[in-house]
Amino acid sequence: MEQPGKRKGGEEVRLGGVQIACCEENSRNLDRAVEFARIAIEKGAQIIGFQELLNTHWFPREMKKEHFALAETVEGPTLKRMRQLASDHRVVLVCPIFEDGKEGRFYNSAFVIDGDGSILGCYRKVHIPQIPLWEERYYFSPGDKGFPVFETLHGVIGIQICWDNFFPEGSRILALKGAQILFAPTAAAFASQPRWETVMKGSAISNGCFIFRINRVGSEA
Repeated sequence: MEQPGKRKGGEEVRLGGVQIACCEENSRNLDRAVEFARIAIEKGAQIIGFQELLNTHWFPREMKKEHFALAETVEGPTLKRMRQLASDHRVVLVCPIFEDGKEGRFYNSAFVIDGDGSILGCYRKVHIPQIPLWEERYYFSPGDKGFPVFETLHGVIGIQICWDNFFPEGSRILALKGAQILFAPTAAAFASQPRWETVMKGSAISNGCFIFRINRVGSEA
């Protein structure tokens, strides 16, 4: 899907959102994500966001120690490939992954890659749920980077990952720091969609910014 936004001075920017159904093969998921990103680029997308944990199946549905092997560092294959894609097409990418932050800490993160392939930084999910099928506190430490704003080639953006969107402080901080577009990668069940739509509409209106949600899709175990 694509939506127009505004850059400084009123200049338009075209956004793309990639939502794919994931399997348990990370490399296959990454291939599909890149394939769909290329389609978005062909349609003129300048900033592309991906779903929460873009290259893995929804492993937080259960607590298993072996799932920690799915985590990647900033030097891992997913970001390496996405950096090449960004630099090849001068497109900005918002890439949510299971991050190995080293020193025994893991995060639900979203890295921002600028149009020259450089990593501007990452946002680490602050509010971590622990409910059936979203056993996230078993895997993820709360984010320790605050609420950064990223000045990209195509606009000023912020990120709120999934559960963060139900807490108004984060979006407000990002808007006050100059974010024009907030990317909201999520992993939410179909039955809860009216709640998500309501809270995001209210946040966008009260903060005077665009919120672009990208949800996981398909049926997972």
